[in-house]
Amino acid sequence: IIFSVFSVGASKMAEKSSSSFDTEHDEMIHDIQMDYYGRLVATCSSDCTVRIFTPSTAGAPKPYTHLQTLTGHEGPVWAVGWAHPRFNGNFLASCGYDRKVIVWQETSHNHWGKQFEYTKHSASVNALCWGPHELGLCLAAASSDGTVSVLYYSD
Repeated sequence: IIFSVFSVGASKMAEKSSSSFDTEHDEMIHDIQMDYYGRLVATCSSDCTVRIFTPSTAGAPKPYTHLQTLTGHEGPVWAVGWAHPRFNGNFLASCGYDRKVIVWQETSHNHWGKQFEYTKHSASVNALCWGPHELGLCLAAASSDGTVSVLYYSD
């Protein structure tokens, strides 16, 4: 599966430069999110995986380099989202048809591990969003069961 990369102009989206690359997902991609600095890209798919990429160095044959494939979902993954970088370590959340919300944390340079798994929804979790950093590490998720969960990290 291939997607194109566009740059953003001052007042509107402009295709100043474009490139595409194969994400190597086996099925449909449902979401893509860049981290706060635009240094990391996460995609999720019906193939039950989340994939993390980083821009390649100049002259590389591919515009993005695959860093890691995250597995832990047992069904299509609908959404991904990066937490604000203020918190120690990069945090990425994912949610899916399997009723799970998974929070991944960068445990070493360019390597992520499962930090937390929330499994209390009774239907597909379809959307998620990190709160503003002023609230602390806070994540909201919406489910087909008609509920929204708001998760807070505490030491």
